[in-house]
Amino acid sequence: MAFSFNFTLVFVKSIMSDMVNIQGDRLIGRETIPVLVGEERSRRLVAGLSVFLLVLVVSVQPLDWASSVSFALLPCVFYVWICLYLCDRRAKFSGAVMEGLLQTNFIVAGASTLFWVSAFSRA
Repeated sequence: MAFSFNFTLVFVKSIMSDMVNIQGDRLIGRETIPVLVGEERSRRLVAGLSVFLLVLVVSVQPLDWASSVSFALLPCVFYVWICLYLCDRRAKFSGAVMEGLLQTNFIVAGASTLFWVSAFSRA
């Protein structure tokens, strides 16, 4: 569960980062996923992977593959959707700000897990 969640989260961040820098990648000739498959397909891939993350996070605890702390990772999925929405709207953010927003998802994961453990742990 942990590997699948982390791998998917990093992969989604990488695709979205490449979507922000797609024009520069095209000029340089870098072969990134958004350049190879197109921006629209990349958005659909990110949306599909985020739905996979949602299903993973919600289903692992009832299947007894992880503890209830896995529910603390739900804000990460919603944060991915927020970042995807901001990329879709072509928000007037600089590339550095968008990169910062994408990197913040890892901080959200750590903070929400820390909050969950401190609030719901049994002494």
